[in-house]
This record gives sequence, C-alpha cells and structure tokens, in this order.
Amino acid sequence: MRCYHPCTRLTAPSSTATAATSASGHNGVFLIPHADFMQRVAAREITEADPLCAKYDKITKVMMAGADAALVVCHIAYPPVLFTDVLSLLKFSDEDGGEPRWRIVCKSSVSDRCPAE
Repeated sequence: MRCYHPCTRLTAPSSTATAATSASGHNGVFLIPHADFMQRVAAREITEADPLCAKYDKITKVMMAGADAALVVCHIAYPPVLFTDVLSLLKFSDEDGGEPRWRIVCKSSVSDRCPAE
C-alpha cells in the first residue's frame, strides 16, 4: 500500500484509550502504528464485488492547500461498519527518482454502522 507514507499517523477516537494505554499518550485517542495498520489492511477481505460496499465507498470532499498538500474526506464500507476517513496528503517529488506522487501522511477515522439494504 504505497499510498501511505511510512511516517503516516493513524488515529481514531476511543472511549477506552487512556494516556497510559494509548500509543498517543492521550486520553480518548487511539493511535495505530503504521506497521500494525498495514497488517490490518492486508488481512481485510476484498470488497470490490460487494454492491453494498460499492454504494457507500466514495470520496466526499477534496480540499487543496497549495500545489503540494490536500485534505480528503472519504467513506469506506466494510459491512457492518462504515468508516469516515479524513486524510492529509502531501505530494512528494523526489521519491524513487520517478514522477511526483501523492502519499497519505495522516489518517483519522471514525466508524458507524453501515446502513443495511
């Protein structure tokens, strides 16, 4: 998943996270280490053929902050869960000697129940 930069911060609100138990060091913030998140993504079921997922998977907003920074809001369905992600992206122009590419550097997620159809 090369769309995520190795320094990506992945956060979510948590009613059980405390400053002592969360890698973030703060109450109510669940911080997922990059490597752990990549393992979770790799283990997820592929949902491309699921019509419910196709209905709810979408980018809802893109806000540019100059030529090399953007904020993206998207919905991703993994029934019975619907995630809303806020992604901060930066354009890196000197990676791998190739063309400039956008990479996610921060991802914050909230989840809700995916509407049943």
